[in-house]
Amino acid sequence: MEFKSRRDLLLKTLVLKQIGAGSQGICYLDSSNKLVYKIYHDFLCGYECQYNYHDIMQFKNIDNKTFVFPKEIIEIDNKVVGYIENYVSSKELTSVNPFKVSLDKLINCINKVYSDIETISENGVLTYDVMYNILYGNKFSIIDTDDYVIRDIDPTELFNTNKKRFDYVIYNFLIDNYFEEFVNSYRILKNMYKDKTTDIVIFIETFRYYLSEYVGYKVNKLGDAKECLNKVKVLEPNYIRDIKII
Repeated sequence: MEFKSRRDLLLKTLVLKQIGAGSQGICYLDSSNKLVYKIYHDFLCGYECQYNYHDIMQFKNIDNKTFVFPKEIIEIDNKVVGYIENYVSSKELTSVNPFKVSLDKLINCINKVYSDIETISENGVLTYDVMYNILYGNKFSIIDTDDYVIRDIDPTELFNTNKKRFDYVIYNFLIDNYFEEFVNSYRILKNMYKDKTTDIVIFIETFRYYLSEYVGYKVNKLGDAKECLNKVKVLEPNYIRDIKII
């Protein structure tokens, strides 16, 4: 999308809803057609952006249902200042209450992510900065993908790297600040959580097994096992969120 001037683009943002900001830029929602405009901070601060068309659009034709790749660049005078992507109506995983999430549904959604990780890995894509760019609702969506790169690496190696980066987030989502004491009381769980290299689905099933054994019935939501919560509150969790436990 080409804008005639800086002023025209800034006027456009005034009629859009700001929905987020990160280290790279600010995101605005055009609710009329469910598109998100990401405008780089460099442009907003009066500097020249370092991205070009190829950097942003090289993943456009990779068909998948998890990774939300840019669909169009935003330009002024043939210079990239941002991009447009489809809007996903889901919560950031950092604001989802893990106590209310069905573990069966979570596992099902994770397996669908793995399928898409396999797809992008076969196309040579290496992911970055996954931690705070995961949305979760009826499925997982991963946004802010413009820093991803193409690497001439064996697809299996790429898959394992990309999968570990996703798994790491789920490990922290389920455990951090809530169940470390319980996990550390079982050697197998402790070893899995410490290095976070075990397939997260295997970890969830193992974690659920020990929770269920402890409470005396099958656990499907972590809210079913609140007696297993940490006894000592961790004030600064690695995974940033503010969930009140009732």
